[in-house]
Formats: sequence, C-alpha cells, structure tokens
Amino acid sequence: MKKPQKPEYKKIDPSPLFKGLEESLSFGTGVSWFDNLRRKKFSYLKEKKIDSLATFLGEKHGKFFSENALLLSIVQTKPQIKKVGVDDFKKYDQKLSGILRISLDEADFVIQEEMEISGGILSADLKSLKEKSDFLDGLKTAYMDSNRTVLENFIVAHGLYNAYLSIPDGLNAADPFLIQIDLTAVDGFLPLNIYVRIGESSQASLLIDVTSGQNENQPVLLSNLHVEIGDGGELDLLQTGQADQQALLFSHEKAIIGRDAVFNSFIIDNGGKLVDRTISVDLYGRGGSADVTCLYTPKNEQGYFYDTAQNHHASDTTSDLLFKGVIDKSGYAWWKGNILVEAGTKGANGYQANNNLMMDETAKVESIPGLEIKTDDVRCSHGVTMGNVDDDQLFYLRSRGIDLEEAEKLIVEGFLTDTLKRVTKEEFHKEISEKIFT
Repeated sequence: MKKPQKPEYKKIDPSPLFKGLEESLSFGTGVSWFDNLRRKKFSYLKEKKIDSLATFLGEKHGKFFSENALLLSIVQTKPQIKKVGVDDFKKYDQKLSGILRISLDEADFVIQEEMEISGGILSADLKSLKEKSDFLDGLKTAYMDSNRTVLENFIVAHGLYNAYLSIPDGLNAADPFLIQIDLTAVDGFLPLNIYVRIGESSQASLLIDVTSGQNENQPVLLSNLHVEIGDGGELDLLQTGQADQQALLFSHEKAIIGRDAVFNSFIIDNGGKLVDRTISVDLYGRGGSADVTCLYTPKNEQGYFYDTAQNHHASDTTSDLLFKGVIDKSGYAWWKGNILVEAGTKGANGYQANNNLMMDETAKVESIPGLEIKTDDVRCSHGVTMGNVDDDQLFYLRSRGIDLEEAEKLIVEGFLTDTLKRVTKEEFHKEISEKIFT
C-alpha cells in the first residue's frame, strides 16, 4: 500500500497559545506546589520553538485539522468543582463505587460512603486532598516527570481540569468507578489530567467515557492518563470514545505496573474526526502482566493513530496487545508498536497483534510492529493482518436470503467478537457489546 505523503504544516504564530495558557495560570488551584509547577512548565514551553502544529501535536495528521485549529484557542475558564450527594448514583443503571463528571463549566464527583471511609479517593479537587501524603507523593512524581512531551507539559501547565482516583493498599472496590467527559460545549483545546493509583494487593475497575453530542465547534481534548498499580494490585480499565465527528482526541497514556500486578485495558474508539493515542505500558515488577485491547472504526475521512510501547523492565513479565480495526469508506488507521525487553531480564513474554478489516477500497491502513530485545531468554513476537470482506463468506450469507448490509454487519461482528474473551470484568461485557455491535 502506498504510504501517505507527510503533510505540510503551516508556520503559526504561537502567541495566542501562550496568551491563553498564561491566562489560565491566573486561576490558582489553591495548592502551592502544583501552581508553582504549572508556572515552571509554562516557562519551559516558552523556551520551545512552537512554530507549527507538528511541534505541538505531532507530525502525523495535519490533513485532519480545520483552519480553525490554527488559531490555537484554549479553554480559559475554571470549572466549578463540587462534591455532590449520593442520590446521583440513582441516575445510573449499574452499581458504581464513584462517579466523576467533567464538562466545560463543571467538575462534580461523588464516592460511596464506605469506600471513602476505607480511604478510597475519587475527586476533581486537589486542594481537598492535601492531607493524603502517600497519594500526593505519587502525584508529584508523575507530574514532574522530565520525559514528558511538549503536549504533555502543556496539559500539566494548564492544570484546571483534573481527575484523581486512588485505592489504598488491600482494598477491593467491587463496583466500577466512572469518569464521564462531556465536550458538548467546548470550542478549542480542553486539557485534562487523569491520575489513577491502585495500592498493593488492591483491586479496582474504571470506565472512562468521552462524548460530545452535537457540537458545531471543534472540541479538542488533550489528556494525560497516568496509572500506577502497586505490587499485587489489579486494575480493569475500559475507555470508550463516541465523540462528535468534529472532535479531536489526543491521549497520552502511561501505566506503571508493579510486582505480580495485573493491568487489563480495553479501548473502543468509534467517534471523533481524529483520535491519537500514545500508550506506554511499563512492567517494573517481577511477575507483572498487562493485556491491552483496542477496537477502532474510522470512516468518512476519520483518522485514528496509535503508538504503543510494551516495556519489560523486569524478569518474568508478560504483555499481550491486540488492536483490531474495521476501516470503512475513506477511513484511515495508523498503528506503530514496539516491545522492549531490557538487558539483564529473563523470562519476558511479549506479544503484539494488529488486525484490520477494510470495508471499502478507499480505506487505508498502516501497521508498523517492532521488537527491541536486549537479552536472550525471552518469548516475543508480533503479527499483522490486513484484509477485505471475504467474498465466500458474503456469498454464503447472501445465498441464505440475508441482504448485503446485514451480511457485512455479521462478518464485522464475527471479526470483533473474539476480543470479548479478553474482558475480565463482567460488568464491562454489556458496555462493550453495546458499543461495538450497535
């Protein structure tokens, strides 16, 4: 397949970007160390030569931006943060441990009383967590990471939209937590920090859902998702994106996994003009494991980009990645993956697969797997497939009176169904089935 030409980026005046960011700094969070860090990040960014969208958002996807994106508008309001009553749980069909909702004007949250008494945290208000020293130590380390990209530093510098989830050692949160992000009223960049900490020998599950409704503007979600799982801990994470066709979604995701810890991540992307996820899974403890699954369905000039890294820093670690795409008319998907096994480790087992079903001759896919092995005692491999709808399958279904549209739908469902076997959290099965089979 012919490789798309690298887009030409227009030079831009970065002053509106920095003006908007500087105005956001005038809204303090009430936490001195965090506000000081925001100002340091701002100074760092001013030293960078941000003269094009490539510098700020990456080099892969210039054709997906409207001319309005060149104005680099940024949300300059501070959301009203409030803790709501437990009656809000009645609005949801399933039982939840906590709910956090973020929109342009508000960030409200609630956590089950027994969970809060046991030391669990779900909050959008950093000021209210000043007594949680263990939590804050981890948060400071994550925010001060010197390896962050320009975009990641920008998100931290803005610092007005945040979501925090923490489960203390030895606690099992039986019911999922929910973070809802509504972009309906957003016009321009909305930066969001999400920090998740799962303590040692603890278990939790989290659903992050992004929507935008009907929006005549172009909302741009810029998010940092940082996950830490302590020794023996376990997290099931489900992310769903059903944003409006004008929305742009950028997500930098990093998971740090301890000894014998388990991370199960499932992503569904079927909305947004552009989706760009950079995903890093870092296995630092012996016996740690990670399963990462993603289903994506670009069409009608949508472009979905994924850059994944499975980093084995310790012995006897396991990572298994499966990305599956159904690419329809004029859709575009790009995946690059790498498995790293550090020197001095033994028994690492890493696998990555990218399978794509192209529904139309105008669909385009690029897939770039990679292995970086620095030791001998490993089991690492990868697999990539790209194909069209099978004519024999289609003929078989049509010969039994099934019309073309329904036949293609059945083939797509068959292509995606096996991913449900990777879902370990029973509560997520219904959510995933509704998203991918409707």
